[in-house]
Amino acid sequence: MKITDNNQTTFGAIHIANARNITKNIQTDLQIYKITKSDREFLDELRSTIKMEELMPNIPQYKLDVWQELFNIATYGVLDTNKTGLMITNNKKPCGLMAFSPSHLDIICTWPVETGKKVPYAGTVLMKTMFEEFLKGKNNFLELNAVTNGPFCNVAKFMRLGFWQRGGENYITAMRTSRAKIIETLKHLNEKITTREIESETVNLFNL
Repeated sequence: MKITDNNQTTFGAIHIANARNITKNIQTDLQIYKITKSDREFLDELRSTIKMEELMPNIPQYKLDVWQELFNIATYGVLDTNKTGLMITNNKKPCGLMAFSPSHLDIICTWPVETGKKVPYAGTVLMKTMFEEFLKGKNNFLELNAVTNGPFCNVAKFMRLGFWQRGGENYITAMRTSRAKIIETLKHLNEKITTREIESETVNLFNL
């Protein structure tokens, strides 16, 4: 998917890193961008373009509705100037968004770039990037609220990344991980995923 810029708008996304993983002899290359407020029109267009029911037609509609809502929330969340907003792409196609603060993951959402086919490790690469940013600060704990009525079991995935449950209600599970656990988790992720930071480059996302 390529989104067309009809207005030649300003842009400000910053290409900060590339990532690669090889699973079952299949290589996946991903690109990570930091979102700025100048990318609002791109995200507005992305919101009108990505339709979960078209990308994953075999998932029940009520789960697709939750997924679509999370995606819509993410397109706004990454523009919050008090948060760090990230977008990840595969073959120049957007496949994930994340917004987080120094001690809290606000939203993460990934989606397929081909019908019925998730992008391997897209969400994990975003989490890895957040972990690396977290360790640059002084906080001891990182928290999130996992949605439990979506199409996939996010609680189990977050537990594999070192989080533990702290309670919750109404389809939300509160979770937390520690600085020590993040360091341990990153050691394992670095064995699977190669991330290469690049000299920051401002790009026009419409031209991906």
